Amino acid sequence: MTATEGADRRLLVIYPPGIGYYVDREFPVLIPGYSTVYALPDPQIASQFRTPPSGFVYPEYVPVVRGLPGSPLANRHVRDLPALLDAVRPSLVVTYECFSSLSDQVARSPRRAGFRHVVLCYETVPAWHSLWGWFPLTRRYARRTCHTADLLVAHSAKASVAAQSVGAPAERILVRSPGVYPPELRDGSLPIATHAPFEVTYIGSLTRNKGVLTLVDAALRLRGSQALGHEFRYSLIGEGPLRHEIEQRAAPLGDRLRLLGRVDEATKAAILAQSSVLVYPSLNIRFGPFVRWEEQTATAAMEAMAAGVPVIASDSGALPEIVGDAGLIFPRGSANALAERLSELGESVVGESMGYTKSHQVALDVTRYGDGGFVEKKLETMNIIANRQLLPGDLQAGRHYTNPGGVRLGVSELTRLGMKKDEMQEVADILHLALNSEKVAEVKRRVSRLRKSHQTVHYSFKTSPAYFYGQTGAKSVSSS
Repeated sequence: MTATEGADRRLLVIYPPGIGYYVDREFPVLIPGYSTVYALPDPQIASQFRTPPSGFVYPEYVPVVRGLPGSPLANRHVRDLPALLDAVRPSLVVTYECFSSLSDQVARSPRRAGFRHVVLCYETVPAWHSLWGWFPLTRRYARRTCHTADLLVAHSAKASVAAQSVGAPAERILVRSPGVYPPELRDGSLPIATHAPFEVTYIGSLTRNKGVLTLVDAALRLRGSQALGHEFRYSLIGEGPLRHEIEQRAAPLGDRLRLLGRVDEATKAAILAQSSVLVYPSLNIRFGPFVRWEEQTATAAMEAMAAGVPVIASDSGALPEIVGDAGLIFPRGSANALAERLSELGESVVGESMGYTKSHQVALDVTRYGDGGFVEKKLETMNIIANRQLLPGDLQAGRHYTNPGGVRLGVSELTRLGMKKDEMQEVADILHLALNSEKVAEVKRRVSRLRKSHQTVHYSFKTSPAYFYGQTGAKSVSSS
């Protein structure tokens, strides 16, 4: 079927380059009563559609600005958009992401009066902290698109907030999760009751932001465990730059962890059918002090839920919203929250590109303030206890353990007192003020105010006052 045949009402979906993973798992945009035509940058993408649209066209995509950093999504548009619109004659045009050059190109088209414009929004990070928001050109795209689009379909409530951060009117935003093709629904009980061993499945890229190393580390900790009366086995579906590191790190697990690479839909459905649980451990990743990434749509989690497979997911981005009460959400951790906020405030946190930490410790480079010994003493005068800490490269730079380049922030005591991610925002703000000023009295006041509301021990067999004193002879002894 050609692009101009079919129903009178035509829907044109202009598919951007650089995001080929969108189409292979989700429904194409098909609306009853419309003849749908997809404009694609590569004919090979057409073969990934499970429900083909009415037709395909292949316009030429060109860079908007040569040499502009960032993904092709932000810097590619159709060379001759008027010719494409004349060929298809759409009454509705769909583009992806408000910050893309394609969305802006459609928004500014001289033929704009002849069709309605719908933008699909996945990005969950507010504009000024997103990967694209730091480029003036893409910020301009987003503002124009959000002000002119007839409808923005946000795939999560967080994506709606991100669109509103660049001026999208709330009344023109529709929050709808993208669809998935559910694999075969299995019969009988959940595999937690019927399967041995306990099959843990991961589907996604083998990249740091997806948190796959968190899963591998958890698997190593569970090695030999017979929790729930099952042996644990792991199947990781996907490819990425961490494959070799995972192979090395997971070597002690032997054949209990399988790296399956990319698989076809039938194989994936068969693996899901035998899964006890799907784990989605995404992280929040920062790129410098302000720019960050978090999970957006979690298609694999939606597929698993549709197939009746329980999901265990982190609280990154839109995951809690997507999973809802159909699975378990685990926190990325108070230490991570503290590190993220300190980085956002401009402090130099060690390990940003790797998710900061996998423990209750955060390492902070304080060489801009002097050295770790000086900072340790300064913080102590403000009622903040931290430890000086040697950092990689300190010995080569001539620093030593008494005056290293860093300090170590341990949050296990704060967690024990019931402080969570929200409190870590305040802890980070207090630390930032202490490091960058001499306002001793103000810092002490804020420390005291924060501590007054956290006086009970949590995560123990019985809650009790955090600090009580008993008499042993003539001396008082703290329970902590």
